[in-house]
Amino acid sequence: MQVASLSSREEAGTLSTRLTRRGFRSQVLTASGPKGKGKVYRVRVGPYRSEDDAERAATKLARQENVKSPWVVPDGM
Repeated sequence: MQVASLSSREEAGTLSTRLTRRGFRSQVLTASGPKGKGKVYRVRVGPYRSEDDAERAATKLARQENVKSPWVVPDGM
């Protein structure tokens, strides 16, 4: 599940570390930004066994970690 997409590698790393400390399996992935505007750093948690498990984790993240809009991302995306 994607938690955030940030332009700062440092901010993404800080968020990922916080989520890991709270028991979520977190990672930072680098991707091209929109319209060639540099890189973005995607903070993701998971994987989860099912979409239902991911949805429950998204609800928990939104409530517990004050993450605004986590969304489930299919494998390989």
